Amino acid sequence: MDDLFSNSPKNDDFEDISSHSDKSDDFEDIFSDSQREINDLFSDFPSFENKSEKAAAVETEREKSFDMSYFTDSPVSVAEYRKNSADKGEGVKTDNQDFEDISSNSNGGKNGGKKKKVIFGILAVLLAFVVGAAVFVVLNYNDILNQLNYKESEKNKYVDENELTRGDGITNILLIGSDTRADDTAGSRSDTTILLSLDTKSKQIKLASFLRDSYVEIPEYGYSKLNAAFSNGGSQLLMDTLEYNFKVDIDYYIAIDFEAFKDVIDKLGGVDVEITDNEARYINSHDHMTSAEREAFPNAISGGMNHFTGAQALWYCRIRYLDSDFNRTERQRKTLNAALQKAKSKSIPELLDLAKFGASLVTTDITKQKINSYTQQALSFLKYEIVGMQIPADETWHSEMTNAGDSLVFDLEANKEKLNSFIYGGKYVDPAETTEATSE
Repeated sequence: MDDLFSNSPKNDDFEDISSHSDKSDDFEDIFSDSQREINDLFSDFPSFENKSEKAAAVETEREKSFDMSYFTDSPVSVAEYRKNSADKGEGVKTDNQDFEDISSNSNGGKNGGKKKKVIFGILAVLLAFVVGAAVFVVLNYNDILNQLNYKESEKNKYVDENELTRGDGITNILLIGSDTRADDTAGSRSDTTILLSLDTKSKQIKLASFLRDSYVEIPEYGYSKLNAAFSNGGSQLLMDTLEYNFKVDIDYYIAIDFEAFKDVIDKLGGVDVEITDNEARYINSHDHMTSAEREAFPNAISGGMNHFTGAQALWYCRIRYLDSDFNRTERQRKTLNAALQKAKSKSIPELLDLAKFGASLVTTDITKQKINSYTQQALSFLKYEIVGMQIPADETWHSEMTNAGDSLVFDLEANKEKLNSFIYGGKYVDPAETTEATSE
């Protein structure tokens, strides 16, 4: 597995933050320098019998060196400024008077001093909290990046870049769910293929599901079902195939195996998914379930909102024999949406813990620098509306027996147009919602 940081430059910011060099720590430098300055301040003074004499000497020395030119037309010391003001009959406040004014509404100078100490104490605690939180986030963030499985993708050699559609403010990330480790392409299948489009202009996360039985041309392999692309060439060939057929530019990919998906859902604390009565009956029948999958559903469930564990959510996403692959991809989008909604309720430490847990289960070509950029905007992304569609679209396909078996043969041009419109056509509104609003 390629190391995420193997090609990182030595002067990388993150390496500096988490380096283990022999140099003294930045925080130690800050406070050690300050201490030296304080020691230097008092080093030139002789010893004094009492604190008041020493304080008076410090004040006298400070007045000699402090430049009042900021407040006057010419350079003058504090002492000279006070003497001149006194000669003119102007009142000059002492440092103690300044502090007393701040607490003039209190019950005496002693209480005012206590309040000052309380205020400074609170500020110190807040500063310590902020610094501590920043260090916590940085250390966890670098730990997360170190655990990611980075596998660089290559330029698509089967299609001219000028043929691919792009859009300002839009990033396309291919999400791949396989039945084995994401980087193991020997015989593995991509049961889930979703193109996630991050549209910062419309403030939407757009999920386009590609049906696994779609009959497409796989470069160098000929026509076959879409999931054969991953089996033959992993994430790279799957991206190349989608770009080759649909002419949509794919910026990055994220691949995860199904067992990892199950673990991530459990780490989230499960997800709430609304299911149909028909789906509930099918699950209760335990049809096509292994013994382990049957154990995941010890009790009968009903249609409506259900709280699913990782194993239950995985089985729900993989239901195939109940209806069609169209319904199957809809279930996958619904579950992914539920997971995103659950993530919105988590605190930053919880999200960091989740990311750290899931990082080692993911293979991606997203660079460390790009991840850093996305991380800074993560909280705003979680507020985006989530919308979805599927390819091939309704009324653009038919079932046909091909060399790959029972396949979905579809109108390629019509689906290219629909996909491009979905991603680049601005804010997407589900046609079904428009129809319902019109009928009402």
